[in-house]
Amino acid sequence: MIGHIASSLPWTPLKISILAFISCAAATEFFWWNKPLDLRSVTVIPTAEEKTRDFLRVFDDIDFSLPEQELAERDELKKFFGRIVGSKKMRVLGIHLVWIGVMFNAIHFGAWKFSFPTSAKLWFWRLCCIVCCGSLFLVLPDLICS
Repeated sequence: MIGHIASSLPWTPLKISILAFISCAAATEFFWWNKPLDLRSVTVIPTAEEKTRDFLRVFDDIDFSLPEQELAERDELKKFFGRIVGSKKMRVLGIHLVWIGVMFNAIHFGAWKFSFPTSAKLWFWRLCCIVCCGSLFLVLPDLICS
């Protein structure tokens, strides 16, 4: 990418997509850099008792009266997803996932004024950019208001 910029070569939608995937892969690598490599051993991470209680409190807010599979088969999706975003901490995590998804999809807007082989492909690219970013905002009201 840097070579293309230095050489004044044009960018393509494929290169924009690659940039989005590379940024996600780099973030994943950054956060997993110090992970344990020996999967057969257990690593006990000492935490303060207060943090352990806070973590376990998240599970107190989740209603486990019906198994998730049964809720999905009954088409009670609102109750199913309500369990996931029921606690404040889970809502905050959901909001973070939304903005990360929007940032990933927003990279694709960089090709908004690119040349495409046909005008149909141009408009399809633009439509996909809008739908991918916009669809993530559809879950925000449920995350914020629940």
